[in-house]
Amino acid sequence: MTTTHQKNEVRARMKSLIKECPINELNTFSKKISAQLMTLIREKKWRTIGLFAPLQSEPSIWPVFEELKLDFYFPRVNFQNILEFVQIKNQDQLTEENRGIREPATQLPAIDSSLLDVILVPGMAFDQAGNRLGRGKGFYDKFFHDTPKKIIRIGVCFPFQILEQVPVEERDQPVDQVITGY
Repeated sequence: MTTTHQKNEVRARMKSLIKECPINELNTFSKKISAQLMTLIREKKWRTIGLFAPLQSEPSIWPVFEELKLDFYFPRVNFQNILEFVQIKNQDQLTEENRGIREPATQLPAIDSSLLDVILVPGMAFDQAGNRLGRGKGFYDKFFHDTPKKIIRIGVCFPFQILEQVPVEERDQPVDQVITGY
């Protein structure tokens, strides 16, 4: 079985687990994840944070954005299919693009991403070594490959999305830590 096939199987299994999990459990995990993230951000004194606008199938980390008064930067995929980050002050500055993902409006300027202290990264699955399985487009992997290693990478997922081992390829980029609300 190829690595690509293994990845697609894991993605399908994770989608099924998320769909089967009661909404109140997902909300409880999301609240715990947000609380853990806020504690970590305060402890580390991070000031510039790369965040993501969660899909319905991802932990809602909106409380981090709403409660902490810091500089938040959200990703968008530019015309060259490269991930870039844009400062966002309120959710109205996010628009839903053709992939169904809320991103900063195209007219807003991107920043030099090396200025970020930490980036919170969604994923379909993670393992204890920090390996990450995304949605299959490789946007975060390409970004992290070309970005200074000093930027901390924090994976964000539900507890049942942690696996013993995630299938990886050479181009896949790991995270430094995973927050699950557990």
